[in-house]
Amino acid sequence: MSKQRRDYYEVLGVDSTATDEEIKKAYRKLALKLHPDKLVDVDPEEAQKNFQELVAAYGVLKDPNERQWYDQHRDLILAGLNRADETVINLYEYFNSDCFDEYNENENGFYTIYNNLFNSILEEEGGGKKLMSFGTSKSTIEEVKRFYEEWTHFKCQLEFWNKMPNELSEAPNRTVRRMWEKENQKIKEKLRLERTQNIRQLVNFVQRMDPRWELVKAELIRKKEEREKQIELKDAERKRREEEMKRKQELIGEQFEISQEEVDEIERISRYYSGNNTEIGQNKKDIQDDQIEEEITEWCCIVCEKSFKSENQLKSHENSKKHKMAVKLLKKQMQQFN
Repeated sequence: MSKQRRDYYEVLGVDSTATDEEIKKAYRKLALKLHPDKLVDVDPEEAQKNFQELVAAYGVLKDPNERQWYDQHRDLILAGLNRADETVINLYEYFNSDCFDEYNENENGFYTIYNNLFNSILEEEGGGKKLMSFGTSKSTIEEVKRFYEEWTHFKCQLEFWNKMPNELSEAPNRTVRRMWEKENQKIKEKLRLERTQNIRQLVNFVQRMDPRWELVKAELIRKKEEREKQIELKDAERKRREEEMKRKQELIGEQFEISQEEVDEIERISRYYSGNNTEIGQNKKDIQDDQIEEEITEWCCIVCEKSFKSENQLKSHENSKKHKMAVKLLKKQMQQFN
C-alpha cells in the first residue's frame, strides 16, 4: 500500500480546472484506447485494472457532488492518510486502484482487500450492524446487488469518545453538564455525518472498480426488459379478451335478429292477446272477445309478464326490440320442448 497513488485528473489527462465537457471528451478518447479488448499485447489483468481505474476516475469527476467531495479530500486520498486526530480505520488509502494487485482472492487481491476492509468497518461500529459481506469473485449476482444496496445506505454510529471536548464526569453541576452534553452531541453528529459520507463515497468508488457490477447491471437490464415484455403480453391478452367479448356480443345480436315473417307472427299473437285479433280464431270471435273484454281490466304482455295502463303503452312495448327478442326466445323454447 505504499505505491504512488494517481490523481483522478492525472488518470484522465486533464487539469483540475477542466470543464465537464473536457472531462467527457478525455474519457471517451482514453476509453477507446485503453479498453482491454484492444490491448492484445498487454497483460489482461493489468489492462482490466487500468481500464477500471479510468472508469472510476470518470465516475467521480463527471458528478458535481462527488467531484467536489474528491477535491476537498484529494490530498488525503493521494497521501493515503487520515487527519492528525483520526483514530478510526483509515479509508483514504482505499480510494485508489493501487491498494490491490489483481482481481482475485490472493492476499493483496481486489476481493480480499475490500472484503477485509468492509468487515473491519462493521467491527469498528461495534458488531451490531448486519450488512452483506463484500464477497468474492464467485459471489452471485443477487449477493453483489444486495451488498451495494445495503452499503449505499450505510450510517455511522460511532461514539467518537476520544474526540469529545468535554468530559461529562468533570462537570461542576447539572447545568454545565447539560450544556456539555449538547455540545458533545453536536460534534458527534458532525463526525458521524462526515464518516457516513466518506464510507458511502468509498462504496461508490469500489462499485465502479468492481467487475461484478457489470454483470449486475446486465441482469437489471434483462429483468427490466422481461417486465416490459410481460406487460406487453398482458395488454395483448386483455385486448384479445375484449375483442372476443365484442364478437360474442355481436354473435348474440345476430342470433336474435328477427325476420319479417317472425315480426308478422309476433304482431298477430299480440293482437290476439290484446283483443284486436281479426285473423286467428274467427269461429270463436263472438265468445272469446266478449270474455277477454270482461276479464282484462289492464293491458298486459304475457310474454314479458308486464302490465300497462293504456293500449298505447302496450303497443309501444310490443314494438320494442326487447319484447320481440323475448317472443322469439319463447317461441324457440316451445319448439325445443315440442
